[in-house]
Amino acid sequence: MGLGPEYWQDRGHYTIEQTAILAAGGDPCKKLSHQSNKKMISIIDADLRLALISTVTYARELVKKGKVGRYVDKLHDFDIFEHECIEYGVSFYKSIAEENFAALNEKTHPTVDSIKLSVADIRSWLRSEQISSKFFFPNEDSDGQEFKPKTQQQREAVLVSLITKHGKEYLLKLGHPGVWKLLREANEGLFTNNGREYGQSTIKAFFRKQKHLKGFKPSG
Repeated sequence: MGLGPEYWQDRGHYTIEQTAILAAGGDPCKKLSHQSNKKMISIIDADLRLALISTVTYARELVKKGKVGRYVDKLHDFDIFEHECIEYGVSFYKSIAEENFAALNEKTHPTVDSIKLSVADIRSWLRSEQISSKFFFPNEDSDGQEFKPKTQQQREAVLVSLITKHGKEYLLKLGHPGVWKLLREANEGLFTNNGREYGQSTIKAFFRKQKHLKGFKPSG
């Protein structure tokens, strides 16, 4: 049995999984509510995960370099960490900086799955991705604009799951045909072309448009 929207609305922070389910209109404690929005949840989850991993990686570098605290002179007064993150274009930096960067503790958070994201950061990210959500924006009229994942987005969600499982370096070494084979094994319905038919435009278009393996070059 689910806990209902009232329970979740009273919470100020959510994990990746909770955010994806709530944004798609489901209840994290009610598995049946996930089924009708399964595709949407998987897309949001994958994109959220990638964005948070990017933020954590960049934040660790900033902390290591001592780029934290405030910068103050006669003309300026700003938070150094926040300024660097905004310049770099990462999301969720406010959540990462909470409680003296507790989210960067690898013993407490060996993966990004347990990191809690603030509502403010989540709303900012949803707006940037143009995702409507009655849960996170209860007072806004979506004008019927619902988030409908395109085939490319659905395919990229599967790619992100492979990156999480195998790592980028492994996939880069396989080349396009090798990765396409893994993608087909994971979801043959989405990846309908046989890997031996690499020359087909569908496969080339997918790798050209995807944004998760930067610098990815065809093998062979």
